[in-house]
Amino acid sequence: MCVCRQDVEFEMERFNIYFEEAIEKFTYMERPKATVQAEADLVIDALARLCLGLKDGEALPEEDAALLADAAVGGFYERGPEFAEAVQRSIATRGERTTTYA
Repeated sequence: MCVCRQDVEFEMERFNIYFEEAIEKFTYMERPKATVQAEADLVIDALARLCLGLKDGEALPEEDAALLADAAVGGFYERGPEFAEAVQRSIATRGERTTTYA
């Protein structure tokens, strides 16, 4: 049995039609919005855990703090200067957030 590109495209198109019909049946609630500071805390804590292997509440090494700040602000550049300030506060208070994710 040979599957050609047209068969795959047809099945993908059919899937998309059924998917859109199913989605229209449901109304979604608007997602809750977190504060800018809460988002910055989450980003910094995730980067510290994933990139540096630090446990929750461990302070960031000074030489790594600037790199994580650049990564966080660069990843969310559309948030503007308010997010950059929140990231700096998050780095400064990381040691105080030991029970945030418990």
